[in-house]
Amino acid sequence: MNGDARRMFLYGITIESDRVSVWYFSRNHSVKADSFSFVKHPERLIHLFVSLFSANDEALGLDPNIVLYPKESSGNPSYIYRFSNGSVDECRLFKTTEAIGDHTGSLRVSGHTTRVWKAVEVANIDGDPLTGTGDGMKAEGVVIKDVWIDATAETEKEIQDKIFKSINEFVESPEPWKGHPCLAKFTPLQFADLESLIVDKQYRKCFLRIRETHQSQPSKAVAKDSWMHDDPFTVSETPQTAIPPQLPSTLGATNLVQSAPDNVNGRIEARYPPKKRCFFMFDEICTRVSHLPTFGDAVDILRQTYTVLLLMFCAGWIHRDISTGNILAMEGKQGKWLLKLADLEYAEPFPATVPPGRENWRIGTPFFMATELQRGHYFTLTKAAEDQDPSYLETEVQNSSADPETNVVHNLQHDLESLWWIGFYLGTVKVGPNLQSALWCRDMGIFCGHLEANPDSRHQLLLRGFPKELQETFHPGLKMFMALWRKLGNNMMASYQRRSPGDVTDKSTYAHISWHFVMFLDALEDSRNQWGPVPLLIPGARESKKRARREKAEEEEDDKGVRSHADPSRTSDIGPSMKRPRVSDNEL
Repeated sequence: MNGDARRMFLYGITIESDRVSVWYFSRNHSVKADSFSFVKHPERLIHLFVSLFSANDEALGLDPNIVLYPKESSGNPSYIYRFSNGSVDECRLFKTTEAIGDHTGSLRVSGHTTRVWKAVEVANIDGDPLTGTGDGMKAEGVVIKDVWIDATAETEKEIQDKIFKSINEFVESPEPWKGHPCLAKFTPLQFADLESLIVDKQYRKCFLRIRETHQSQPSKAVAKDSWMHDDPFTVSETPQTAIPPQLPSTLGATNLVQSAPDNVNGRIEARYPPKKRCFFMFDEICTRVSHLPTFGDAVDILRQTYTVLLLMFCAGWIHRDISTGNILAMEGKQGKWLLKLADLEYAEPFPATVPPGRENWRIGTPFFMATELQRGHYFTLTKAAEDQDPSYLETEVQNSSADPETNVVHNLQHDLESLWWIGFYLGTVKVGPNLQSALWCRDMGIFCGHLEANPDSRHQLLLRGFPKELQETFHPGLKMFMALWRKLGNNMMASYQRRSPGDVTDKSTYAHISWHFVMFLDALEDSRNQWGPVPLLIPGARESKKRARREKAEEEEDDKGVRSHADPSRTSDIGPSMKRPRVSDNEL
């Protein structure tokens, strides 16, 4: 499923003794038809083979909007993506030139693999180069993103447009935008970054803009008469199994076996809604924040990200998946790097208009996911926390009095905590000349590619601060930065404590942490000459913006972030985004 970009679904046949079973594998579920005996019913086997042999490529699961290039390719082929714009006669064609990341993805057949490509626009399906660049055509490189989402979900482009509309309404509201409750503690000078974004809608330049889109038809839904097969060795000859397996137009008529029912309403199909495939074209080729030349460049991008997240929140939105793979940068004038915030498909209004689905609040990248989201509940401290005072860090964490089954509301502070973890990651794993701090993070399991039931080792960094043995491994130029970063983590815990679970949707409760972030970012400037020039490790060729398959042990880091004796230029910095509930997928 993941080896060929054209593949939407596929069929399989298994034969045990005289029993023939037909399988259907899609991007969100796998199903199995009742088996039949080819001894008793040879006509069914003939019908099956004739149906498969006479089907065209689309009926066998190949996307008609993706063409292999050249057609006789083998090994690592290129593809031509067709953006139809609703009409075959009015389309744009892009030929892939290089994969951005490893697209093999999950080892599960139904695993969702987002593909990101470098590409060039071509004149026709044969891949001939453009002879001109009129009507918005681009002969230079672009980026193509190929992703599967729920059929009823809004696309990333639709969400981006809504965010822009909300920001415009917030700024142009009759009520002064500086009076927003989340900005209540800001001093006049601390509004400068926000003001620079608002002038002439400059904030739009901080997002990776989508220039072209394409949507496929929804995939096939699970048949309504599907059931969970309690005994995998039981077979039956029911009237419905007499229907020969058909191609996609009628496959849903057969009895299907589903692996697990929905525990909420007992309906299997409710857990596996149809998916649609979306293509997006971006005309900006960016660099990931962790791949920037210096630590100072990366901190500048983190500061820009903080300002954009704050503006989004004031306008009523949260991002929900802040990671090094979604914070991108482009080099601007005079060598200054400019933020390009990406991956908005899981951004949502705040407060949400509908309650989160079962486990759907646990979205994000485990490497950088906020404490409350990873733990699965709100928490308090046994002793009151004090701002900028590390003495309270010797206290213990305990569960909130809130119902532990209550879904955690993803909020602004969770996105800001992800920024904090990225800053800590850059300062421990992405700087040289040695890997002592990175090895400490590995040994303590700080950066894991999966969710853990009780990741206390990681969270003690926020609860207790940085232990002495870790501080001794810091790069000499980052001593002052990490000291201030620790205090900022302290103040995040104080903000969590002040906010009761019942007040998480009250935007005024985020004024404290919003002010602390800008205050600490300002304070860091006094020591920029120390930490700013520190170089970041040169990224290896195997690093990937999106999810990548676990490689051989000697070529990759382990689940905990950095492999012992790893080549520092090849260490990775992104875990699997939890785009839907799952706890064990691994990624470089």
